[in-house]
Amino acid sequence: MKRTEVNILSSFSNLEVEEKTLFIGSCFAENIGQKFNELELDAFINPFGVIFHPIPIFQLFDRALSDYFFEPKDFFKFQDYWFNYQLSGSCAKFDKNEAVDFANQKLKELKAKITSSDRLFLTFGTSVLRKISNDPVANCHKQSPELFTKEISTSAEIQKCIRPVLDRIFRINSNLKISLSVSPVRHSKEGMVENSLSKSNLVVLCNDLKFIYHKIEYLPIYEVVVDELRDYSFFKQDLVHPNNQAIEMVWQKLKKGLGSRVFIDFCNQFEQLLLSIKHKSIYPKSTQNILFQKKMLTSIVEHEKKYGVNWQSKKEIIQTRLKNLV
Repeated sequence: MKRTEVNILSSFSNLEVEEKTLFIGSCFAENIGQKFNELELDAFINPFGVIFHPIPIFQLFDRALSDYFFEPKDFFKFQDYWFNYQLSGSCAKFDKNEAVDFANQKLKELKAKITSSDRLFLTFGTSVLRKISNDPVANCHKQSPELFTKEISTSAEIQKCIRPVLDRIFRINSNLKISLSVSPVRHSKEGMVENSLSKSNLVVLCNDLKFIYHKIEYLPIYEVVVDELRDYSFFKQDLVHPNNQAIEMVWQKLKKGLGSRVFIDFCNQFEQLLLSIKHKSIYPKSTQNILFQKKMLTSIVEHEKKYGVNWQSKKEIIQTRLKNLV
């Protein structure tokens, strides 16, 4: 079947194996970031959980860079756990002090990553913004809708909030390259018309920023899923989230469009090793399987030396298998 093809190409220098990457934003940022983690690359993913709107994301960037730490008054109790409107629900803790300490530790980690990373992949999910007492929130945590006001932010409104933080980030880390994208996840609960308007504002925002900053590019991930795949067979049963096949197709395009020849070879070789590690022999104690496991272990050690990476966790898996087979 013919289909429209959307290529993902980077305007930056090719991505290398040794680069430090930071993934922030929607759940699709996590989907791609996890690909980097599976390959044992240096990737730091959503320290505060999934956050969809650009303004709360950049408020956290600003807070981290300013060492403006959270206090107990910033948290509220709900269903026996302590939540914060600036963080996702994954940051909630049963103990209040633990919730505060956890959030502040993540602020420290985020600051360190912003100042040291080579690339920041930002995936925006929505321009629908909710506020409480006129303060933007990252997550409503299932509180009463009556507590919040709701608006759809324009590119200009978002830029007013985030550009001072962007300027600050580039002053601190002048080597940082930022790749922006819009999440293909449909926010159907807002309404499909509202979702379309929300996504269009984000596309405009990303392209506006691309022309303002030479260290910012736009990756058409949203367009790959919506315009190239555009089929519910590429979505989960909720018809909202792209499924594993769609994520894999986007990953292959990203790898090809962003990576250097060495990076692509590294990924392909390690992905093949991952398949081998996941393989379960019907006859585990056979001489053939033991030789296969030893060969994998040798291959991992060789790749560690070749690419300067640490695959200790994968080696331990195979070493444990061999130990149990003796």
